[in-house]
Amino acid sequence: MVLVDKNIFPRDKPCGGALSALAVDCLTGMGLDGWAQRYPAWQELRFFGPRGRQVGLDMRGRRRGGYFIPRFELDAALCEAATGAGVRLLQGVPVTGASIEARWVSLQAAGDVPRAKILILAEGAVTALADSLRLTKYGPNYMAVRAIYQYEGPAAAELHFLPGVLPCTAWAYPAGAGRVSVGLAGELRDINAGRLNLEAALADFVERHALGGALAGKEAVVPLAAAPIRSRLGSVRPYGTRVLLAGEAAGVVHPMTLQGIGAAMESGRIVAQHALYALEKGQFGARDLSAYALALQRRFGVEYRAARVLNILLHSERVIERLIGRAQRDPGFASLMASVYVGTQSALGTLTPANLGRYLMWWRQPRRRRRG
Repeated sequence: MVLVDKNIFPRDKPCGGALSALAVDCLTGMGLDGWAQRYPAWQELRFFGPRGRQVGLDMRGRRRGGYFIPRFELDAALCEAATGAGVRLLQGVPVTGASIEARWVSLQAAGDVPRAKILILAEGAVTALADSLRLTKYGPNYMAVRAIYQYEGPAAAELHFLPGVLPCTAWAYPAGAGRVSVGLAGELRDINAGRLNLEAALADFVERHALGGALAGKEAVVPLAAAPIRSRLGSVRPYGTRVLLAGEAAGVVHPMTLQGIGAAMESGRIVAQHALYALEKGQFGARDLSAYALALQRRFGVEYRAARVLNILLHSERVIERLIGRAQRDPGFASLMASVYVGTQSALGTLTPANLGRYLMWWRQPRRRRRG
């Protein structure tokens, strides 16, 4: 097996490396759980509403949780695990095209890349090769801007619901070695229509909101970078003749939290199973590989549909303020909110009839009683 990447690892990306419970589960399956435990776990998660309400949630003492692992260290560990399993790693080799032949897949690359019987594409949100193979239906639907700052304060994580950015959030996550990753995401339709300027919104967030304004006036140690996000399972056909798509290229980013690391690793596990089965059977046609799309739907489809329902609610400042207000008074509800963002609670699990009934009763109470 050969892994071809245009980048050279490790690379210092301006990602927070906020790993969800799913990502930790994947690392455990790879035997890297002991390594992950050397990094700080989620200890406190703070939610900030668009009108000033806030609530801090204690994350300690949970049986499952996430970790803050700098992206360049995570990439290095994953590369080492891959090469240790016998994968040949070709770094710094851009691939400009792919052609599907009768018995092989050939890549056009700036280097000597061998032919393959099956190609797994993990291009991220910008799916140039998948586009050329006519596997994509829609483009990315979000855009994120991120940077890393020096910060010596406590390792709490913050999520800010800012006016004009909803349903997306701005965030500040520990990034290791006295650093913090700060970022903000927005819907591409708002950006393209001129309703949202991401860079200006992030600058305002850093100056006024992130970590109580502690970053105001500071220069980023890893400069701002923008990246599109593909968070729609139906935006691509994740299989073709001798081709499978994995990770963000397959649209597996969580539609509400926009967390993609855990889902990418999980899709990598699933795609590996289907690729190995195809190699064993010697069957590489699109019809033979179509079961992979069904497997992705079984793993992510129902959960992501539930997350899109919650996304509709998160477009409303009023709803978010009331949710945070309830979390201030109800520790159980606060824990539920935190669990959804860390990934120990599914979005679907929050939409049970019992939860919906309780929330509806609470919502319809007179305002004076709700505040009590």
